[in-house]
Amino acid sequence: MATLDTHPQLPPQLLPEPLPTVNNLIGQIEPWVIYHLLKTVESNVHYENHLYGPITSFLTSIFPTRRRYMLIPQAILRRAMNDDEVRRHGPNVSIGSTGAFHESRHLGGPEALKQFPDFVIVKVTPQDGIERKHYIVCIIEVKRNDDTDALAVDQMTRYMEQAANLPLRVEGLCGYLIMGSGIRKFQLENFGAGVKVTWEPLVFKMTDAGDRFTRELCEISISNWNYQS
Repeated sequence: MATLDTHPQLPPQLLPEPLPTVNNLIGQIEPWVIYHLLKTVESNVHYENHLYGPITSFLTSIFPTRRRYMLIPQAILRRAMNDDEVRRHGPNVSIGSTGAFHESRHLGGPEALKQFPDFVIVKVTPQDGIERKHYIVCIIEVKRNDDTDALAVDQMTRYMEQAANLPLRVEGLCGYLIMGSGIRKFQLENFGAGVKVTWEPLVFKMTDAGDRFTRELCEISISNWNYQS
């Protein structure tokens, strides 16, 4: 048993296990989690952060910690430095948890172009020492309604563009912009030699028949269930 008052021991590798089905995973979500999320959305809350608790419970039910998923609120997506910048700045470069080179704290001035999505879901591979490895599997941004849809789309696009340059992420990374009960899906797609951000023109509802949102999140979780970097 691991406790905070003992010396940390590197855990063993994550053991692979048979993959659950989407219905199996949905069945593991406690009914109160669904109820509380839907009732909170229905109440047309005044502040975005009123949604954070219900959404956190919902997401951690689908991305369980026992499979080494971690939900990071207000995660920092840092700008990846290009090869020329890495060569020029040399010792003032650090390697981030998602495998990219970034400006180190020793480089003068504020770090530019940091992005802060509401939630980033990662798969953690514990490392010996202080190094961290976080494999990004999904990005979630929350708005209380769709009053600022155009601004929110622009904001979510910037998050996805930033994530596109991070090596430790799923191919075809998906992001979801939650606006009250409405949801817009974003995705990274290969485009020539690079990657582009696409988004669906139509918003779907969290409560639509077929429970699309839950099922797609479950599919993402299942596809990375046994992943370790």
